[in-house]
Amino acid sequence: MTNLRKSICGIGNVCESVILAMRDCKKVNQIWEELIPNCIRHNFLASDLQDWIKVNVIVHGTHDNWSSLWAVGYHVIWSWRNQEVHNDVFVRPLNTCEIIVGRMKDYIAATIVHNSVMGRDHSKIYRKVIDAIENSDSNDYSEMTLIRKIRLLMVKHDEVILDHTFQEANYAADELAKAKMNMKTGFFLVDEIPYWIKNQIQEYSRGRSTVRVVEL
Repeated sequence: MTNLRKSICGIGNVCESVILAMRDCKKVNQIWEELIPNCIRHNFLASDLQDWIKVNVIVHGTHDNWSSLWAVGYHVIWSWRNQEVHNDVFVRPLNTCEIIVGRMKDYIAATIVHNSVMGRDHSKIYRKVIDAIENSDSNDYSEMTLIRKIRLLMVKHDEVILDHTFQEANYAADELAKAKMNMKTGFFLVDEIPYWIKNQIQEYSRGRSTVRVVEL
């Protein structure tokens, strides 16, 4: 990180470490000060990196959601830090704590939904769909109308690579699908990235990560 960026992020002219970037720098410390429970405040602010992680992952009592809030906050802060490094026009939002708490609530809600469908092996379903697209005689999905149309599009291109992407990291496809819902035409191809998802595509190319609920 350049000295200019360190100044913008409130780090100063010192060597950036993980604990400095994610807890001790002025801008981040102000966020945590508003969020951390009093029962772990001392250990939160004074621990080294390894103990800091343990303190935040193992919290019991009246703050059962803290580990989730900390993990979501860490992810959001890391994302903002990377955007400040790579995007000269990026400015952190003013309502930082509100955003982090809101995303934590979304995460909890997603966990509830996820637990309600536990037991279904989705990975096998995804694999069957991809197999059906690649091989017309592979399984029961092969004759689905959408899959047949996908095959027709594939033959028009020299090389097509099929891969499954989880919904949380599939923002661009989701936005394209929503746009298509407002159109009266059938299938359509685009030669350039639509302006309304261009920023998100660029963020992914720079290594933007997304939160996903996983079974432990």
